Amino acid sequence: MTALFLLRHGLTYANKLNLLQGTLENSKTFLTPQSKVEITQLQKLLSRYRIDLVYTSPLNRAFDTTEIICDNRAPFTIDQRLRELSYGKWNGKSWSYLIDNYCNYVNLKTQEVSSSSMSISQGESFEQGQQRIKSFVNEISFRFPNNRVLLVTHGWIIKNFIAIYWNDNCKAAQFNPRNLSLTKFLIDRKQNNFKLVFYDRLFL
Repeated sequence: MTALFLLRHGLTYANKLNLLQGTLENSKTFLTPQSKVEITQLQKLLSRYRIDLVYTSPLNRAFDTTEIICDNRAPFTIDQRLRELSYGKWNGKSWSYLIDNYCNYVNLKTQEVSSSSMSISQGESFEQGQQRIKSFVNEISFRFPNNRVLLVTHGWIIKNFIAIYWNDNCKAAQFNPRNLSLTKFLIDRKQNNFKLVFYDRLFL
C-alpha cells in the first residue's frame, strides 16, 4: 500500500496579501521569514512518518519548503505535475479585485474560482490540472506500492486530489488546506482502493 503525505507549502507574502498565486513566480511568492522558521520544525516529519521518498512542485514556494525540510539529509525530486494550477491572466490578482470585477466566477467562501472562469482568465483548465494529478498518482502508486511518499505541493492540487480519489462531495476538501498542513492518503492498487486518513492536519 502506498501512503501519500500531501503538504501545502509554507506561508508566502502573497498569501498574507490575499493574492491568487497560481504559477506566479516573483518576490511576493517567496516564503516569509516566520514561515521559514516554522518549516524547520517540520524536519521531524520525515522520521516521524518514516518517509521513503520526497517529491516537490517546481514553484519556488514549494521547492524552498522542501529544501528546508530535507536539509541536505534526504534527496527529493522535482515533478512538474505537482505545480499549482495556472490562473492565466489572474495569476497574482487579489481576491478583492476578482470579487469586484468577476463575482460570478469566484467563490469567496472557499476562495476558489469556478472552472468556467478559465475562458476569461485564459488559465489552465481544471481538467488539465486533474489529468496531471492522475498521471502522477498512477505512476507513483505503481512504482512504489509499499512506500511512504511526501508530496510538497499547493492548495488546489491537494483539494482536487481528494475530489478525484475520495469523494467529490467531501465538504472538507472544498476549502483550501492551511499552509504547512498535512493530508494523508492510502492507495492499494491491488484492490483499487483509496482511503483518506486525514485532511488539513497541522504537524506543528
